[in-house]
Amino acid sequence: MRAPPPHPAPPRPQVTGPRVVLAVTAALLGGALVIFSGPYQAVRAAAGRALPEELSTGPAAVTEFLTALGEAGRARYATFQYLDFLNPVLLPIALALLLLWLAARARLPGRLGRALLLVPLTLALADLGENLLLLGAISRYPAPGPLAGVLPHLTTLKFTALLATGPAALALAGLALVRRGAPPVA
Repeated sequence: MRAPPPHPAPPRPQVTGPRVVLAVTAALLGGALVIFSGPYQAVRAAAGRALPEELSTGPAAVTEFLTALGEAGRARYATFQYLDFLNPVLLPIALALLLLWLAARARLPGRLGRALLLVPLTLALADLGENLLLLGAISRYPAPGPLAGVLPHLTTLKFTALLATGPAALALAGLALVRRGAPPVA
């Protein structure tokens, strides 16, 4: 027979639906407000096309984009990139909360539920790397920088992770509906 632990484990905070919805909504709206009310619109208008992080573009396309912006536009784009560091923080946290809440509702085993966090973690790391590479491209303009060839791969990985969240959330929601009222899975 095992002896009880000397100190009981503290209660785990409960992630509830209203809290998750509030956190996800606040993160998404707050991030969108900061990013899209800031220099984003001005940069996009100055370039006359989508930003490199909206497409999987290589070093030559980034250099063309930065050339089209001009010096003042590149300074504005650098400001946008600094604000864009909120994105790899806010969006993955919101998505992680959503996936964890749905995993709990679907009664997934803890290990499997935590494994789902790889999706928002991948999103965060790819977006962070993308922002760093774009800031490097701005500071090294007109040279693209030594790691500029990685940029399209990071952008693709970022959007893949973001798009993977939808089917994962839908599958978890469906599983939660099926398991509603069933005993917890060990």
